[in-house]
Amino acid sequence: MSIQRWNTAKYIRGEGAQVLRVAVTHSLATTLMPPVLKSFRQRFPHVRIVVHSHRLSQIILRLQKVSVDIAIGSQVPKIPGSVRELMGNVRQVCVVPHHHRLASKEIIRTQDLADETILRITPDGPASWSEVFKNLEDMNVPFNDT
Repeated sequence: MSIQRWNTAKYIRGEGAQVLRVAVTHSLATTLMPPVLKSFRQRFPHVRIVVHSHRLSQIILRLQKVSVDIAIGSQVPKIPGSVRELMGNVRQVCVVPHHHRLASKEIIRTQDLADETILRITPDGPASWSEVFKNLEDMNVPFNDT
């Protein structure tokens, strides 16, 4: 998550503008945002919230242009004039065909991926989705990638 170095907290408390502009990735807009918005509205009913759902590259542009107050997404790079804050960690998901050797495992550990073909997510601007590959390499787990 990235927060502009504005007086966003002051605005939320009602001491300034009554609009909070949020940019969030598509997946988080549909999963994280509904319960967060419900809770936020209960606490700050006077604040109007405008949510922009975008690809990460568009969110970064909005941060750079200061057209949002808060941006929420994974892999948000450091942007001058903003502060990043870790909101939490999420589990990674492994998708395999139902007949695959890993399909019956409840938890798949890094070592279980040895010699598997791992698909890469296409980079979206300066964001890098290489954490999974870095973990595999750091643990000396051989893998194939496409």
